[in-house]
Amino acid sequence: MTRRITMNLRTLSFLLVSLPSLVMGQIDSAMKVRQLTAEEAKEGRPVHLRATVHFIESPGTIFIQDASAGTFLRTKKAVGELRPGDVVEVEGTTFPGLFFPGVELASMTVVGREALPKAQAATFDDLSSARYHYQRVSVEGIVRSITVDGENRSRLRLAMGTRVLEVRVDGIAAEGEALVDAQVRITGLAAGSVNDARQLVQPYVRISGWDGVEVLRASPSATSVPTTTTANLLQFNPSGETGHCVRVQGVVTAAFPDGVVFIRDAGASVAVAFAVSGVVRVGERITVQGFPIMNRFTPTLEEPRLVSVESSAADEAQEVPVAMHEMLSRAHEGDLVRVRGSVRVHFTSVSGQTLEIEDQGVTMIAHLPDGELLPAEAGSIVELTGIARIEAMSGKGFNARPERFSLWLRDARDLRLVESPAGSLLRQFLVVLAVLGMAILAALIWIVALRRQVSALRMRIEREAALEERQRIAREFHDTLEQELAGLSLRLD
Repeated sequence: MTRRITMNLRTLSFLLVSLPSLVMGQIDSAMKVRQLTAEEAKEGRPVHLRATVHFIESPGTIFIQDASAGTFLRTKKAVGELRPGDVVEVEGTTFPGLFFPGVELASMTVVGREALPKAQAATFDDLSSARYHYQRVSVEGIVRSITVDGENRSRLRLAMGTRVLEVRVDGIAAEGEALVDAQVRITGLAAGSVNDARQLVQPYVRISGWDGVEVLRASPSATSVPTTTTANLLQFNPSGETGHCVRVQGVVTAAFPDGVVFIRDAGASVAVAFAVSGVVRVGERITVQGFPIMNRFTPTLEEPRLVSVESSAADEAQEVPVAMHEMLSRAHEGDLVRVRGSVRVHFTSVSGQTLEIEDQGVTMIAHLPDGELLPAEAGSIVELTGIARIEAMSGKGFNARPERFSLWLRDARDLRLVESPAGSLLRQFLVVLAVLGMAILAALIWIVALRRQVSALRMRIEREAALEERQRIAREFHDTLEQELAGLSLRLD
């Protein structure tokens, strides 16, 4: 028995409006509707389709799919007993839609029932490109988390390789936490959020119930997740399996207002992205489970679940004193480090306070999200303690190397004023005075040495002059005596 939804006034209006458009030809497939531009769809071209209903968004949006593709119908009237799987004949006109063209429904007749259209296996890139938008798709991945979204809706985060897809579900999950870390296949409607420029901002998948989730491999029990070191996260795995939950232990070295926490064990440091702040405190030893992703230069645990917390005193020994010029040659990403430098710039913005410090020609940006004003004027010498974060990196061959670091301060106590600008100016004045004194002393020593050299040269000249005079007198005496002897000899002859 067929069910007919009749809209008399709507049909009459459709005939009057679409009559001038009949000359352009009637659209008879969903693909032809999708291929229209927004301007063409705005002309209200006539449409006649035979397709299968596969999703209904009450009260007035119906998603249908034929052999060519999928599209959607818009109506202001109740859909009655219409169900997914109904085969319908549709009369209507095109309209632009928010993202791509749809059909303004004039009349619809249910002519039978059949199996839902075959779901197209899709990747995250397929969904981002809107290739299968408003069609039935199936996606596979690992469940990251499930949260309640309203009275009878849930949001499921599905890891598809390195990307995470949001799945919107009508209904509250009966299993809840049992699905987390399970490998599943989800079959539903490919959709997404769009902006005013008719651009897809974020793809997602809609399913009308939890029967659209098929568990391919159940999640492991919480006790069976092995504890690993932070240094072993995201290393080579011969099996090629990635994206599953891991468990780590470490001492909390920093906790920031946005919920990001840094912990360190004996090997390395790792960031844990909690949804809210204040979950743990600095100095506590915690055990946490989460999904590791590569963020900047080192892993970050997303969708974390706190397993245990042990109270302990803050371990100050975990601070790593390091010179700024050594930061690029040693990997300190995520470590709690202590550096010293001179403040070049200090300013406050809506995002917090920012310092630019310099040491031996190397500069670094230090940032404090909020808190009391830091006592750091330009020219101050300061000692900073904070979490080192890599801001840029470069690589040659197969190696990735850090290129620029920043420092995340935890609070105002992470800055210690070593020398104020006045003290720095005094020190600079004393240095200049000392240099000037040394220059004067060197000049005096040079003058004394020069005088000694002149005196010695004068004495030498005087000695040489006296010797020359003696020699002259001797020569004159010798010449006179020789002349007299010669004259006497002549007389004797």
